[in-house]
Amino acid sequence: MLFALSESGVPSVAEMVRVGEPIEPRHAPAAFEIRSPGRGHLEHIRDRDEQVAAWASGTRVTAGLTSTCLYGLAACWAGAYQTLKSLAGVDTVRPIADAVTSTADVHLQHHGLPDVTLWSEQFREGERQLRDPRFRGNGDGDARGT
Repeated sequence: MLFALSESGVPSVAEMVRVGEPIEPRHAPAAFEIRSPGRGHLEHIRDRDEQVAAWASGTRVTAGLTSTCLYGLAACWAGAYQTLKSLAGVDTVRPIADAVTSTADVHLQHHGLPDVTLWSEQFREGERQLRDPRFRGNGDGDARGT
């Protein structure tokens, strides 16, 4: 849990944050190659997950997710993935989430801590847009009012 103390010692509302070991920055290739095109889709996504982990730079943050999807995080991962990609300061999102622990790893654009207050606001705004029928996705993860 990450929280700050006021001068009088009163703690702020805590946010859950997991900060991983610093990763040496690398230059990622322009596009990830997926080799062995004859293999199944699941193996391709595992390859991509390993490539993202290997090439990611910046602080690794494990985000806890509370799925509002009736079928759980695994079944509705695409929406959570797009939301995580849009968070301020996020560089990469690992393409495979942990459905058992309901967590996902993201890598920041820097080696500091995420702005968890801004992330909370962005999650709330995203949820509001999902519930508002006036918002429609334009196909690239960006929701615009209609």
